Amino acid sequence: MMVEQDLEARVAHLEHQLEGLQKRLSLLETGLDGVSVDVQDEDSGKAAVLSGGGGLSSWAGKAALLPRVATVCFIMVLALALRTATDNHLINQQVGTILGMSYAAILVLVGWFLYHREGDNAPVFTGAGAFLLCSMVVETQAHFKTLTPVPAYFILMMLGATLGAQSQRFQKPGPVIIGTLGMCLAGAAIDYPTPLFSYLAPLLLLANVLAFNASRLKNTSWLRWFVFGMTVLIAQVWAMRLGMYLFADQIPPEPLAENWFFPLVAIYGIGFIFSSFFGVWRTGDGPIALFDNVAPTLTVVWVVWSSHYVLQRGGSSFFGLGVAGILAALLCYFLIHMLAQRKIDHTPGGTTLSMAGSLLLVLCLPLATHNLVVAAAVYSGVAVWLAWMSEKWRNSGVRWVSYLLQIAAGFGLVVALRNHPDGQNLLITLAGTGLTAIGGIYHYVWSRRYPPLQIGRVFGHFDTCDRSAALVLLSGLSAGFFQARSLLYWGLHQMSGNQFGAFVCLQSVLINSAIAVLMVLAWKRNSRELKNVAILVTLVAAFKVFMIDLFSTKGIPLLLSVLSFGIVASVESVVLARWQKLDAFAGEREKTAEKGEEVKV
Repeated sequence: MMVEQDLEARVAHLEHQLEGLQKRLSLLETGLDGVSVDVQDEDSGKAAVLSGGGGLSSWAGKAALLPRVATVCFIMVLALALRTATDNHLINQQVGTILGMSYAAILVLVGWFLYHREGDNAPVFTGAGAFLLCSMVVETQAHFKTLTPVPAYFILMMLGATLGAQSQRFQKPGPVIIGTLGMCLAGAAIDYPTPLFSYLAPLLLLANVLAFNASRLKNTSWLRWFVFGMTVLIAQVWAMRLGMYLFADQIPPEPLAENWFFPLVAIYGIGFIFSSFFGVWRTGDGPIALFDNVAPTLTVVWVVWSSHYVLQRGGSSFFGLGVAGILAALLCYFLIHMLAQRKIDHTPGGTTLSMAGSLLLVLCLPLATHNLVVAAAVYSGVAVWLAWMSEKWRNSGVRWVSYLLQIAAGFGLVVALRNHPDGQNLLITLAGTGLTAIGGIYHYVWSRRYPPLQIGRVFGHFDTCDRSAALVLLSGLSAGFFQARSLLYWGLHQMSGNQFGAFVCLQSVLINSAIAVLMVLAWKRNSRELKNVAILVTLVAAFKVFMIDLFSTKGIPLLLSVLSFGIVASVESVVLARWQKLDAFAGEREKTAEKGEEVKV
């Protein structure tokens, strides 16, 4: 009994100890939960303090701004220390220049290393190094003269090439943007306002290459526009300064490099055309960049204008410029052929290069031939060829360019023969106007047989019915008028006496005869377009008869002029009256047919 009681007492004692231990554990767990809750509250409070309220602290801590600012400060401290030591003659000026440029180069290399390590401060070192190097090159060359222009340009080009390679290596746009901007601005500042254009030109050429290579990266498309604008601006300054000396019959100074102007401008022109070509090529069937669409045409205008200005101020011949422009136009057409060989639907890029090539022909062919009538005949033939190719390439933009070129042919005849009806040579004038008339009329007839694809901005949105082809017809008709006018002028000059009145009035007879033919053709072919063209020409004829002939001539020629217009007006009234009756009859037939269908239903 005693043993059993002893065991029971021990068991009770153990139970009591277990209960106490359990209470302690529960208290301990409760305490830990309280601590964890407090820690969480404290952490959330700290986060709220760090991120709360937006304000200045949030802005300063964003994207590691303060560490980058501190890095810039430390970089500038060392640079300023070198500058101070050099200014106080503690370091030789040339040694200080070498140390400063070496320091800037080291910063660029550190930026390369940090880009490789994906460091946050990589743009800081790259940007600071580029800024220091560009500013040191400009200041050293301008104020201290310890650096000649040639190595200064070379250092800037090396900087741009290095940062361009850095962007391509790590696919980051920052380095190439910094390098290209610094290279262009610092290069333009060297020896301002009389830089060495022959050395500045290769620097800008390299900048254009870097901008083209960087255009694949995000947010860098504007860089090509900036470099293009800088190139055109500096080249225009070069041309104007050359023109000033040439016009004054003075020898241009060495920095203007007269012998290098035309070769470098030609290289720039061909370079921008190829830049757009390769930009279109690498795009494939995707959307073409705005720069690639516009740059060739802008380049043609700039190159031809600046070259023409320098030649004109120097009193030189334009023949070389004309031949070079024709060869460049052929190059543009060949590049379109190369694009068409890719077999991509609608031949992307064809419109851009055909516009540039056609503009080159319009601007340069008269300079080479010295005869605008011959040039107009060539325009007309090339326009027809472009129309054929537009159907083959399935590119409606090329078709629109062919219309513009055909219109330019007619306008060229107006300029060439307005004051000289027989031109420079009667036979050449007759042949040129005849070919232009045939080309324009054939171009119009072809356009009605082969309607355009309703794609693109012109035929897809603005001119879906291809009404602009009527302007091609007017161009051909005007060429035929000028041919007849030149024959009339020659024939009247074979007679004695003053034939001015006869020449003026018989031109009206020619116009009125053409109107009658157009109206009859419109009636036979039931062509409203020809009818509208005839009415438009009638308005022109009415103005000429009653506002020019009536007040400047008299006698039988005036009688013939007014009589011919009266006959044309009668013919038009008869044709238009019958046309209205046919329209009314057709409308009644349609209504009858509709009623018959309703009855059947």
